[in-house]
Amino acid sequence: MSKTHCAGGCRRKIFYLRGSDTAANGVDPKGWATEYKQCTDCQSFFCDSCLAATQTPERCPKCGGALFQPSAEQVHRTITGDMGDFLRRMRGE
Repeated sequence: MSKTHCAGGCRRKIFYLRGSDTAANGVDPKGWATEYKQCTDCQSFFCDSCLAATQTPERCPKCGGALFQPSAEQVHRTITGDMGDFLRRMRGE
């Protein structure tokens, strides 16, 4: 398991665990977000609660970039710093 935080202000941790059921692992939904999106431009993560509170939940609240639902592997690459190629492909570069 690895983690990063929601950039929307709530500071919930973004939870991903490759190949496992998060509910079976006793994840506390108050402290951990299991539903989240990531910005293609600034790479920030936003939990479902923070995005629901915005006027444009499909756009990044920080930079206005497009949001997407990352796979566990994509989250892992972002956290470990290996996301550049993926984001360039997402933006069509």
